[in-house]
Amino acid sequence: MQSQPPKKRNQCALVTGGAIRIGAAICVSLAKSGWNVVVHVNQSRKQGEALCETLRTYGVEAWLVVADMGLPGAATTLFEESCRVAGQLDAIVNNAALFSLKTEMPDRERERLFRVNLDQPLELIHRLHDYLSARQAKGAVVNLSDQRIVRISREEATPYELSKMLLADMTLDEARACAPFLRVNALAPGAVISPSETINKEAAGRFLLERRPTLAEVAEGVRWLLEAESVTGQTLYIDGGQHLV
Repeated sequence: MQSQPPKKRNQCALVTGGAIRIGAAICVSLAKSGWNVVVHVNQSRKQGEALCETLRTYGVEAWLVVADMGLPGAATTLFEESCRVAGQLDAIVNNAALFSLKTEMPDRERERLFRVNLDQPLELIHRLHDYLSARQAKGAVVNLSDQRIVRISREEATPYELSKMLLADMTLDEARACAPFLRVNALAPGAVISPSETINKEAAGRFLLERRPTLAEVAEGVRWLLEAESVTGQTLYIDGGQHLV
């Protein structure tokens, strides 16, 4: 028997950094579940265009939006353009992030990292909340965190790790502030894939379950959080138990 295409949800999600790696897997998982998807890219435009073509084969709509999240005001422009092309926005996955192993970095580089990893996600949350509350509609946000933040102190944290710690705090604060219109959760993946840049590669570390989580598992976790209507202010760890060791 041939499988039937998913029933369209008539809902749309914006996935930042959606063209490659975890972002692309999230987009595919959502499309398979009937979500229309706005795929945000910065430098991965060609991959994003190809991904949108793939997403449409699942019977949903997909749009590509380009924005450099390291620039001031990018979140506002991205949100407005996403609403314009899709006509409606119900959810956001804050996946775009800058990763670095550096313990120290120049002020300008640090400022850009925090803008991408923290400030822009916060602005997108606020924009979606205002948009939904004006329509008296419900929606959801999932912030992509990192399992390592539960195993280090703020004094030991690198700028990247600190940005993810503050994102975790923000998830809780915004879950309280944005109810009942907007649910805000986080997902903390473990070492799923190696970074592409040699300078940023590091050992995967120990997995308590002796298995590395897959891209599909992380993506399905994000989809579940977007669709779990009674869940807010939670962090879901999909990391093979790494945060416990």
